[in-house]
Amino acid sequence: MKAEDENTNRPEGDAHFSALVWRLAIEARAFLGEELHPDVEKLEPKPELAKQSIDTLAMLKGKTEGNRTEAETEMLEGVLYELRMQFLQSTGKPAVDEKTDEQKDEPDKKDDEAQEDATPDPGKPAEPDPEPK
Repeated sequence: MKAEDENTNRPEGDAHFSALVWRLAIEARAFLGEELHPDVEKLEPKPELAKQSIDTLAMLKGKTEGNRTEAETEMLEGVLYELRMQFLQSTGKPAVDEKTDEQKDEPDKKDDEAQEDATPDPGKPAEPDPEPK
């Protein structure tokens, strides 16, 4: 019988949410050019790869909403905040898109307006196609 982790009641050796979060966080920090350990060569900064790791953590946050413990939520939100601030400090650009997660789920008003313009009004006669030259 396997021993169980005291904090989570999960069998030892099983994948842990926190391990995944830390792995992605370390990856992002390495791609931001941070020296992770004195014995490990510092990587050349690659902000686009750091952003992918940060975006993956943000996606993980959204996909696990309502299924995390309070400790997991605090850890994930703290890690995301720290990485986003480090990304901003390193690049001068935010690590998040201008739209919030809630705005991404909403249809774009510009797309709706363009669709309305493309849909003919049934009460209005159709405009003739322009003559070819």
